[in-house]
Amino acid sequence: HRIGFATGDDLAKYFRFRGWDPEIANDLGLIDVSKREYFRQRIVIPELRDGKAIYLVGRATQVYQKAKYLGLPGAPKPLYGLESVRGSTDVFICEGPLDWLTLVQWGYPTVAILGSHLKQELENELADAKTIYIVTDSDEPGRRSAKRLAETFGNRARIVPPLPKAKDVNELAMCVDGRQVFAQLVQQA
Repeated sequence: HRIGFATGDDLAKYFRFRGWDPEIANDLGLIDVSKREYFRQRIVIPELRDGKAIYLVGRATQVYQKAKYLGLPGAPKPLYGLESVRGSTDVFICEGPLDWLTLVQWGYPTVAILGSHLKQELENELADAKTIYIVTDSDEPGRRSAKRLAETFGNRARIVPPLPKAKDVNELAMCVDGRQVFAQLVQQA
């Protein structure tokens, strides 16, 4: 999935090393007006289409970072993993990129909506799926999001029950039997 880490050392210097104009990084929003790197000290997860990154999400790794996730500024959020679910009759929808990576690792055809709301223009991207499993965070906002998504997809929607002892799928994956627990919840859905 070409996951990376933005050290924050000097992206402009790296661009020059590669023979690229550092202003491109600025234009893309990778360097802000104060010349600080936007994803500094974050795990960077790209959304790939035809092998090229069309969007980036940075996951916080430091306590001082206020936002857990940062998306590429000024760019519309895509469905993460869309290329990999094309032609799948069953599709799983989750909220975050780490939950998405976990479900993909477990073998589930999954997309991430990068938040709790699916933009209306992205609904058509899942038109071919016969069953859509909705996997949201176990907190109250996540459960509300699950209900909204179920209304959106109607009789194709199956809400996966709240995850026991875990806030989200990625946290469940850290439990010894997390994968098996999730498989049982999918059966219940």
